[in-house]
Amino acid sequence: MNEKRVNNLLYMSILSVFAFGNCMGAVDGALSKIAGALNVDHTIALYVGSIPALTSMVSSLFLGIAAGKKLPYKATSIFCAALMIAAGTIPVIAQNFTTILITRCFFGLGLGGMMSLQNPIATKLIPVQSRAAVLGAGTCTAFTFQCVLQLAGGILADVRWNLVFFTHLILVIPLVGLFFLLPEIPLDPPETKKEGKTKLPLTAILMCVVIGIVTLNLAPLLFGSAFYVAAISDSATIAAIIAMLFSIGCMIGGLLYPKLYKWLREKCFTAFLVIGAIGLIISASATSIPVLAVGFFIGGISFSSMQAGLMMLLGLICPPERVGFASALMMIFVNLGGFLCSSWEMVIGVITGDSLYMPLFIGAGIFVVMAVILFVKSPFPKEREIETA
Repeated sequence: MNEKRVNNLLYMSILSVFAFGNCMGAVDGALSKIAGALNVDHTIALYVGSIPALTSMVSSLFLGIAAGKKLPYKATSIFCAALMIAAGTIPVIAQNFTTILITRCFFGLGLGGMMSLQNPIATKLIPVQSRAAVLGAGTCTAFTFQCVLQLAGGILADVRWNLVFFTHLILVIPLVGLFFLLPEIPLDPPETKKEGKTKLPLTAILMCVVIGIVTLNLAPLLFGSAFYVAAISDSATIAAIIAMLFSIGCMIGGLLYPKLYKWLREKCFTAFLVIGAIGLIISASATSIPVLAVGFFIGGISFSSMQAGLMMLLGLICPPERVGFASALMMIFVNLGGFLCSSWEMVIGVITGDSLYMPLFIGAGIFVVMAVILFVKSPFPKEREIETA
């Protein structure tokens, strides 16, 4: 087998890991249908989409510490993927809201595991010179699968609300890729006393907080398409298409990231935040489906670019033995932001009287402030330091 074919299969195996990373949104377009069928408030129904973010923090933290040291990467990824498929599909036969939430919690455990494994696996298998392209392609792959799941879920939910959960069976495809293509990665050697003293850079911790804030303010787009569309149409398919446009934006952002990083370097986070602010303002101001679609699309570009950029940054500034934990910390803050989204919207609603659109305007303002800070003080190392990494 020639080297090019080996590299292609290696890239496909890494993309199979990324395919599981953003599948929490498969039910987005059906949330209003679920709320109506089970007679729950829309802010409560949002937890069907967001509660996996809470439980995923547990598995992200655990695997960030154990994967690659005590647990092999390949076996761990296959187990987490299988758990996602099983827990994601079981709600088809659920008869009440509580049962759905319980299964979604288990879904989150598998999801958190897969999300925390993405960056360490890519970092170990791909040299730094090719890493930006692979991370961008991985992010694109993640949101490609989310697009497929969202569209299929919306169509199925228009037939019957619970059929949306069948969409998780599509994940069998990348599971096969994991099983046959992902190479066995040797466990890291036991840490010596000196290595045990390595600390996570403060910059890495602060940027993980930033990505959590980004997710908190973009999560209304990620989870709430059904409720923004509801004022215009009651079709779950249309809501799924709007949600899918957020994911398509994420796909484009993943594809553009290597170029954007090459052009912008240390100023890339500022650009990503400004793009996100524009997307939020357009979405909050939209009075028609096409304008809403544009806002969601632009928001998606920002979200995936921020994720790919932070994964790249962590691989550059963290000691090799700490990349796994740093990646897990990143996903903990991403998922914490997603989980707290509903509470954040309710608090803003209590204060302003608008829990639907005002969070988007406030989020845009927060993005602009963070963009200015990161323009003045970039977290990226100098270009010459990257080239010698």
